[in-house]
Amino acid sequence: DVDIAGAPDMYVYLSDRTDGKPGAFTDLGKLKATNGSFNYQIPSSVDLGSVRSLVVWCRQFNVTVTYAALKPV
Repeated sequence: DVDIAGAPDMYVYLSDRTDGKPGAFTDLGKLKATNGSFNYQIPSSVDLGSVRSLVVWCRQFNVTVTYAALKPV
């Protein structure tokens, strides 16, 4: 489950960086909700070995709302 502070225009990205910045990213779409549990489909073309974090990005203000570093697979 997640609980994310509200911000406008939030999107979920898979990023190749660990510092909360999008870097080279895959856009998974708009954030579905600010709390609870939900799933996103990861395109089969994504190289999971290069994914280092999941970033919630506010497009309107061009800032990271939150992020989670991921372990390489």
